[in-house]
Amino acid sequence: MLRIKIALLMGLLIGSPLMAQPYRFLFVSEGFQAQERNEYERIANRMEKAVRGQIPFQGASLEFERLFEASSISGIPIRSRYDRASGQWKDGSPRGRTLLQTKIADGRYIIQITDYSALKRLVEGYGKPVDNVIVIVNSREYGAGGNYADSIPATAYHESKGQISWADAQRHFRYGLTLITDTS
Repeated sequence: MLRIKIALLMGLLIGSPLMAQPYRFLFVSEGFQAQERNEYERIANRMEKAVRGQIPFQGASLEFERLFEASSISGIPIRSRYDRASGQWKDGSPRGRTLLQTKIADGRYIIQITDYSALKRLVEGYGKPVDNVIVIVNSREYGAGGNYADSIPATAYHESKGQISWADAQRHFRYGLTLITDTS
């Protein structure tokens, strides 16, 4: 089943004049190799349909665009897994680099982006205003999530470990961020 955090998107719209200008969603691929593009498109189509069906978006002017960047690996690195036999968490070895260095965090099945500089370059290169970036992560593990636009600058600043200044984070990260997986 497609795991989405539509409540995050709904929170962005409270008090917004949706009809004044299009609300722009940008789908980004993460951990999909070139030969997996059809799978990415299938998930993006399902997500677009799900968003259009939500009450705050019905009848609104919406734009959905997609950026597909092929990854050198299929899937995303899993930092650790729970080994039931030993009752311990075992570290996994990273298999390669994905565009946003997305990973499943230690000890939890929460997917996190760790390369906010790459996200910044990607959105800047897109060249249009974006209201919400939806990262479609190639993973069968549960781990969807997201942040409101007002919390992204702090997350980007802290996760970048000094690569992004606080002023730059506040200036650039002005959109919501949602990560989704398809576990069907």
